[in-house]
This record gives sequence, structure tokens and C-alpha cells, in this order.
Amino acid sequence: MKTIINLFSICFFNILIISCNGTSDKKAQDSPKITEVNAQIKKIPCQVKETGSEQEQESTTQIEAENTWVLLELNNYSISIPTNKHLIKDLQAGTFTLYLNERDNITMEINDLSGYNLSLSEFSRQYIEHLGSEYNTTVLQNKRTTNDNLPCQKIICAFDDGHGEIKIKSMYNIWVKNNWAYTLSFTSRSENFENLKPMAQKILDSFNLTH
Repeated sequence: MKTIINLFSICFFNILIISCNGTSDKKAQDSPKITEVNAQIKKIPCQVKETGSEQEQESTTQIEAENTWVLLELNNYSISIPTNKHLIKDLQAGTFTLYLNERDNITMEINDLSGYNLSLSEFSRQYIEHLGSEYNTTVLQNKRTTNDNLPCQKIICAFDDGHGEIKIKSMYNIWVKNNWAYTLSFTSRSENFENLKPMAQKILDSFNLTH
């Protein structure tokens, strides 16, 4: 499990630094090494807030009208993305980062679970547990749904600066199939999260395993 935990650290750290870059938070600006930054971030227990069904005002028609969408196909999955956003692909790993603006982004992580035999529930539990052990994390949503006829864990987390001020929010869709875990994450500065969420949700929910 150490290998998977290290992957969590690297992937989330990269997203956190990209999202925070340019803010007044000195920890985000002075980030030469992962170990040094993790040592500076105050570690507190992961908190879970019970929330009812959130009313989301998603205007799919407006989203589609403002952007042209294409189907991105990588390895054994496909996903719909708007063409007016900056896309960086890693063809060898089968992953990508889609920048919704210069900082807020959507990324794909793929983890090989061979030898670990982790279910979606266990993988998601460990994912949240790791975030809570490394960052000031509050879990706002953690629910099981079905997407593309495949069980999907939907998670939303808020990350504060150690003094209670929310800096970053992230939304995760996680699938596990054939000993592979696919994690699509939308990470945004807190002030942009609600405005970008409808587009991000449309992208995350378009995920389709092709093999």
C-alpha cells in the first residue's frame, strides 16, 4: 500500500501547488520539495460534514452552447471535454490534465491495484484517509452512485490553510475495475469552485470505460 499512498501524495501535491500559485499563501509560493511542504502543513484529523441533498443549479444547455465538445480517448477509457480549454496528455500513462483556466484544473489518475485486491469502498476510504493525514481536510460529500453502469464514489473535499480559511476545493469521481483505479479530480480555488462546478461535473460524468 505504500506505493499507492506515495502516488496519492505526488498527484495531490502537484494539483495543490498549481491551484494555490499566485495567492498570498507563502507555503504555496515557497514549495521547493514535497517533503518540505508536507512538513509545513499542519496535520489535523479529517473532518466529515453530514450534508443533505445539495441543490445544484447546473445549466447543461448553457454549457454546451458556450463550448464545442470533443471525445478524448486514452488507453481504455474516453471522456468528453470542451475544446477551448488547455489539455496536456500523457499518452504513455494514459492520463491528462485539463486546465479550465490558468490554475483550476481536472486531472486523471490511474493506479494499478494488482496485488492489493482493493474494492472501490476500500480504495476510496484509503484515499480520503490519506488526504486527511496530509492536509487540513474537510469531507463535504462522500456518496456512492452509478456512472456508465459502473459503481462510482463521488467525493468533495475542502482544504484550509491551517487557520480555518478554505483555500482549495476538490471534487473526485473514483471507479475501480479489473484491479485498476481511475480517479478524476476537479481542483479549484474556493472562490471559483461553484462557478466551474457545472462544467467540471459534466466532464467527470462523461467518463466511459471502453475496455
